[in-house]
Amino acid sequence: MTSLAATALALPVRGLDRARLLFLRALGPFAKPLVRSRELRIAVFGATSLLIALGLTATVPLYLLAIGPLVLGIPHVGSDLRYLVFRPQLHRRWWLIVPAIGLYAAHSYTYDPRYGIGVTLLAIVMARGKNHGRRALALVVGIAWMAFTWLHPHFSALAFAHMHNFAAVAILWAWRPKRASKLHFVPIGLFVLATAFVMLGGLDPIVSALRGLTPVVGRTGIEWNLALYAPNIPAPFNTRVVLLFAFAQSVHYAIWLRLIPEDDRPRETPRTWAATLKALRQDVGWPVGVVIFAITVGIAIWATIDLFGARLGYLRMVLFHGYMETAALALLFIEAMPLRSSDATTATATATEATAA
Repeated sequence: MTSLAATALALPVRGLDRARLLFLRALGPFAKPLVRSRELRIAVFGATSLLIALGLTATVPLYLLAIGPLVLGIPHVGSDLRYLVFRPQLHRRWWLIVPAIGLYAAHSYTYDPRYGIGVTLLAIVMARGKNHGRRALALVVGIAWMAFTWLHPHFSALAFAHMHNFAAVAILWAWRPKRASKLHFVPIGLFVLATAFVMLGGLDPIVSALRGLTPVVGRTGIEWNLALYAPNIPAPFNTRVVLLFAFAQSVHYAIWLRLIPEDDRPRETPRTWAATLKALRQDVGWPVGVVIFAITVGIAIWATIDLFGARLGYLRMVLFHGYMETAALALLFIEAMPLRSSDATTATATATEATAA
């Protein structure tokens, strides 16, 4: 399987590396600082991704909501799993993974968010170490979350869906090492400004003039999205909430697919695509990578036949991943493990030396 997959990917990977080299040459003198400075790359790529997302939200928001998840959704879930589960080796804790899979399956089948929150509470209880203060704090927050969800399950699930997009920005900020420059505040600051711009109606005349709320196909119009993402919110704020969800979701994808991988690698300079593929294989293995690729292609094919059905199928399939993030983050918080894998390696080595001494 390994040699077959490597052979199949060798040619397109070489093509991607060649295309990137040509792009860097086209940048001329601007290429060198981008290659040398990770901080500058994150600031430039983050700001560029954000502006592209805002432009697409202003022009084709319903296409962004209908098609974006079908193209980028599964790969971004794969990145979630890679950096929050596989890199910290949480997938080896079978006593937590086995019940978590069952609860997440129940959540996908019933749409009941209490199953997802249950995994987070289970992770808090089963976290290692004696950080009792952190565990108690996490447990209080988790129990309060569960109690509120028990009383208002639909509202809790809706609020979590919106907050999940914003959480990626917070995770990006937390991922940064303390010694880093302030350049990472550029995309974060732009995100805050863009959010205010959308909610204050800055996109309203553009979307109206360009007929951006014209349905893509079938049941993908603004009415369905209003009912899904902004029920019981009066106009015009209901439409703005939908636009904000489309924008924030796109930024969420960019963070997990581009910015966090860029920030997490130990090297200051960027990897080639060939090295990226090798690192992915080392982190999650070929079987997981092949499954993620197969599901992505399968959903894309499904979307060409039934766009609305593919979108619903995708949403049901990935319902678990937001709650998976909270469970993983709770474990990392209680056990005082750094988010960045290079920092985690250093922390582990330091703890080992201290124990030996």
